[in-house]
Amino acid sequence: MDYVILKPAELILWREKAAPTIRKVTDLLLRGGAIGYLNMEQLLQKGSEEDMSISKDKRRVNPVGFKSIMQQSGILLTPDEHRNLRTAYSDEGGFLVDEFLDLVCPLRNLNESQINLLRSMCPAVVGIGIGNTSMIELNELLHAFEDALIVEDVTKAKTETKEETESAIATASLFESALLEMRMVFTSSRYPKGLVPARDVGNFCAAIVLNGGNNGMTVLQQLAKVRLQLASTSNDAANRTQTTDTYDVDPLQSSQQNKRQDRGYDYYTERDNRDEWIRGREEAAAGPMYLRHLPGYSGHLPTFKSKYGRSFHPIEESMPQLTQEKKTQPGPLPADHYGPGVELKGNPMNRHNFKFS
Repeated sequence: MDYVILKPAELILWREKAAPTIRKVTDLLLRGGAIGYLNMEQLLQKGSEEDMSISKDKRRVNPVGFKSIMQQSGILLTPDEHRNLRTAYSDEGGFLVDEFLDLVCPLRNLNESQINLLRSMCPAVVGIGIGNTSMIELNELLHAFEDALIVEDVTKAKTETKEETESAIATASLFESALLEMRMVFTSSRYPKGLVPARDVGNFCAAIVLNGGNNGMTVLQQLAKVRLQLASTSNDAANRTQTTDTYDVDPLQSSQQNKRQDRGYDYYTERDNRDEWIRGREEAAAGPMYLRHLPGYSGHLPTFKSKYGRSFHPIEESMPQLTQEKKTQPGPLPADHYGPGVELKGNPMNRHNFKFS
């Protein structure tokens, strides 16, 4: 469905229609753990950077690219649900990323008391939206959360009843899983500059609490004892790192670090038709496209290997006996194979014809 201009009343009706889909997406993201929402936000950020020349005020993505990002995040929606989301949260520039993320982020599902506990940790972690640019140092965050989540062995603790023992074991397992998830989420590969957005910390804590059930509040109370300090020079460090990445890195070295993309059949199913919505199909210049129709043109023509990959001819790989072996060529012939040799006798006429031939 293409973008249509909606009246304010129609937009309210479409967003009410998309509310069950929003709840479904939130539930599926929480099933993936605390890393589910952060992965989807990172993919949407990369998709919005491609259209940053078109969308300077808000983050937007191509609606077809949004469907691909949802599939990569493990969220499979029906065509009707995709249509409802596109209609309710799109404008003339594309799909509105920030409005969608504000609805599905785990922080939105916390109550007021849980929000206040997170605010005591650091007021910036409960900020939602792209306007919240506060940063926290990665190493400081890891040390603080590890000290808060590492608990003593519950089997050695003195408990009076069996129910208390089971509750203590369940709480300890939740602390252990939260610690494992924290080490998976806050890594140097995900945050190479060593700075973590404060809203990522808040969404991580909210997802841990929501997935913890009855014991989630215990984990939140333990995490609320942590006092996080914002990086004082977050903007300067980010600008300095960006300047270093732009000017001081050898382009040959950076190109060698990039992984080559294998353009098989899956590449065309994912990339084909997604950029036509904004600025047309990705293709080469017009000159080579016309030259390939001229007689004698010997440039690049697509082959089955570049178009379909290795799976186009599986028969020869599974049955090599279909391919005939190359016949052995006979060796060099002897000098008298066609009879005795002829002795060439030179004369003036042969010399004359040879010179003028």
